[in-house]
Amino acid sequence: MNRLIILAALTHAGWAWSQPASLPFQVEAASYWEPEEGPYAKIRISLAYDELLFVKGEDGFTATYTASYRIATDKGERVHTGNLSGAVQVFSFAETNARNMLAHEEIRLRLPPGSYVVSVTMEDRENKRSGTRQQTLVMEPPKSSGLQLSSLMLLGCMEDRQALSDTLPDPCGALTVAAELYAFGDTSETVLPVRVEVSDARGKSRIEQSDSILVSGALTMVEMFLGVTRLEAGSYQVQMSVGTHDPTTTARHMVVPWSIWTMVNRYDDAHRLLSYIAEKDEVRRFKKLAPQDRTEFWHAYWVEHDPVPSTPRNELVEMYEARIMYANDNFSAFEEGWKTDMGMVHVRFGPPDDIERHPFDRNNKPYEIWSYHSLKREFVFVDRTGFGRYDMVQGDLSRW
Repeated sequence: MNRLIILAALTHAGWAWSQPASLPFQVEAASYWEPEEGPYAKIRISLAYDELLFVKGEDGFTATYTASYRIATDKGERVHTGNLSGAVQVFSFAETNARNMLAHEEIRLRLPPGSYVVSVTMEDRENKRSGTRQQTLVMEPPKSSGLQLSSLMLLGCMEDRQALSDTLPDPCGALTVAAELYAFGDTSETVLPVRVEVSDARGKSRIEQSDSILVSGALTMVEMFLGVTRLEAGSYQVQMSVGTHDPTTTARHMVVPWSIWTMVNRYDDAHRLLSYIAEKDEVRRFKKLAPQDRTEFWHAYWVEHDPVPSTPRNELVEMYEARIMYANDNFSAFEEGWKTDMGMVHVRFGPPDDIERHPFDRNNKPYEIWSYHSLKREFVFVDRTGFGRYDMVQGDLSRW
């Protein structure tokens, strides 16, 4: 019976895998104000070249896409719709696989004060792959006097990765938090304190930084540079405030994505991953390094093992990141999934060719058998406690 259940599950999973994956892209909806024209909304759409299907032509490679957008009130009343199309042309095949090069579209609209939901659907015109994203947008009414901040912007290290939804633009360990400051009424020059705070999902402050800014005229750009290497992967709230007694504030959600590149800032995790995948002498070398030398070694290791150095991507990094994220989603039990025995095997060897599950055997604790036919290896995991943590009781972890 168990084998029939497993077979049925795999058959269903195979059907799901055959469906085209949703087209991933990013949307940012923000509100701004101009002294002469008043408030307006700006919707930015960004799509990595690597997600598009390029067609070879006489002058290089071209990809085309379409987008439709809908703006409705928070009660569902439609206030605006529109369509746009775009094209990207590159001259080398390597650029078609670039993840740090983005196609950008920007929509600027006049909207009255209120709360809105922005929905955007994009489609790759070549393979008809599509995806939909939503963002909330709040248009604050302008004040008759005093100060007001625009929507908060997150700017990464690379210019073409700026302001991508609520995800940290790139895993470079640094971030610029920016907003426009509007002065209504008195616009004489003054120096005001600026404070930026980053809080985690529990509300605990993780980064606090203060500075001052010279406010001059009706519009002043406020920027603060933050080092974010101390932030683990997860969800955060970023808030900026300007002023003294009754400061004006603006905030937004931010996601710090998990990244192999920033793992070096957490020595125990970096050492553990190397022990999974690297040669023993490489692990020993990393262990002996002084903290200030680890970053250089870490980056050199992944560059040296890049299977296709001619492309902007590092396919090895992408493969291990995908395995770790899968392990975190599927094997977590009192700790991150990639640190469990099942996670270790999955990260090291990838998904097994066959899984034999025994969750309800009468005389045995729940156990699973993972088979890697091409590697001639088999691993047995047992849930000794009954809480879903499977420990490895049999298997060969030697180099393949």
